[in-house]
Amino acid sequence: MGHIADVYSPYSRSVQYYDIIIHFSVEEGGLGLLRHVKSEGKKVILWPNLWVESHDRDRVKKVAAAHLDLADAVVFKSRTEEKKFKSVAWQDNTRSIIVPAGVDPSFAQAAPSRLFRSSYGLDTYLLWVGIIEPTKNQLSTIEALADFDLPLVIVGDYRDKEYYAQCRAAAPEHFLFLDPIAHNSDLIRSAMQECRLYIETSLDPPGKSVIEAAIAGAPLLVRESAWAREHFGDAAFYLNADDAGSIREGIERTLDVPKKQVLRNDLMKKHLFPDVLSPLTQLIAELTQER
Repeated sequence: MGHIADVYSPYSRSVQYYDIIIHFSVEEGGLGLLRHVKSEGKKVILWPNLWVESHDRDRVKKVAAAHLDLADAVVFKSRTEEKKFKSVAWQDNTRSIIVPAGVDPSFAQAAPSRLFRSSYGLDTYLLWVGIIEPTKNQLSTIEALADFDLPLVIVGDYRDKEYYAQCRAAAPEHFLFLDPIAHNSDLIRSAMQECRLYIETSLDPPGKSVIEAAIAGAPLLVRESAWAREHFGDAAFYLNADDAGSIREGIERTLDVPKKQVLRNDLMKKHLFPDVLSPLTQLIAELTQER
């Protein structure tokens, strides 16, 4: 897209050879590097990649403000993320842009027919792709569907071994737990395209996989949130609570609605690479001219 980029590492050239540094964090350990970058007269684009929770505000505020002192511009993935970050730390003279989460164009392409279903002996199934951990709330969903005829297929690794064991113990025999499947492979795209419903009742904002699933054509059931409304509007199905009873009721209500594409065309225009990076390339061009 008109720019040469390196992933900075001990094997990269010296900072002096670069025009702009994009820093993907607001962790305190990165401040030393950013101060060195600024001492070399370089422009800094800060990409916080941070979802600020209320219990974290005090810890984040000081460190985030220190990063903002060194940044020439800040990138957020959504208006919701921007609003939360700015409620903690912001400087009025700092410019910001939105660069939505980027999705590989392959998710908009049809996978081989019945590939996932034939690979695992499935017919109609529900799907959830992502890391298995308490904040993602898989256990409540499993408990809600314990006597449900349709199998729930969960694809992903886990961080919390005890929580994973609880999920496995609560799941009936016809539920499937699969190790991570290669990203943008025919198999994962087939899983998303063929599912009856893609579920993510996470307690924090959903991951990028829910956007990929929507672009693949899966109907969505997600927890009500500003983030979800910003991305999916009225085209997704929403839960207003995260307990097992509410989840069960929401899934049953959703399955009564004929399967349909959800926001697919709009999401493709907004999230597919390389066009999703256009605001970033424009910002880079502007900062380069200011040097």
